[in-house]
Amino acid sequence: MALIIAFVAWQFINKPHPGAEIDADGLKQLLASGDRPVLIDVRETDEFASGHIPGSILIPLGELDSSDLLEGIDPSQTIVVICHSGSRSSFAQQMLIDMGYRNVSNLTGGIQKWDGPIEVN
Repeated sequence: MALIIAFVAWQFINKPHPGAEIDADGLKQLLASGDRPVLIDVRETDEFASGHIPGSILIPLGELDSSDLLEGIDPSQTIVVICHSGSRSSFAQQMLIDMGYRNVSNLTGGIQKWDGPIEVN
């Protein structure tokens, strides 16, 4: 019986959990906590250049499954995925979970709901 319980617990721990949602205020709190998440912006290059959250990594959605930039990210790290409205990032969130990343959140409402610092380049 103990072996069955241990196996079920192991399955639960090692299985990717459904991604969470985080709103702008929650992301601000997370950034202020010092436990900085990896911010992945899945918009297109021109959208990213027009304004993004400082420290974000640009990986357009169409390149997410083949990006070398993901290789340096530990699957257990906290990741927040960002797009314009939260739609593309929701899709990207599921892709990352399917790739084995375990702690992936979608920024609800995307960059259009973000009222924190913006970097333009």
